[in-house]
Amino acid sequence: DILVQIGDSGGSETIGYISTSAQLSGTSYADSTVGFIIARFNAPDIVSGHMVLTLLNSSTFLWVGSHSTKTNTAGGQDGGGDKALSAELTQVTITRTGTDTFNAGSVNIMYIG
Repeated sequence: DILVQIGDSGGSETIGYISTSAQLSGTSYADSTVGFIIARFNAPDIVSGHMVLTLLNSSTFLWVGSHSTKTNTAGGQDGGGDKALSAELTQVTITRTGTDTFNAGSVNIMYIG
């Protein structure tokens, strides 16, 4: 599974997320407390889609994330979550839940302020 983690000047946060990703064509889902999770239910699948991070409360630095993705097979995922930081967002990390590595593809990050 893919994890998107956010952080402030103290570094990427790896705890305190409430995040879920659900398979659209079934009853499978994945939860995470270590990042915004984008589940990939079949290991060889290629995932494409988007994730949007929105500042919900500027006083508590509470961010919400939502995603909608599809795989190269007939599946797709939707999900979301939230995470509060202790200061302004300064970094985004894209990683994974296991030991698999990213071996192809691209990522684009756009900031609207």
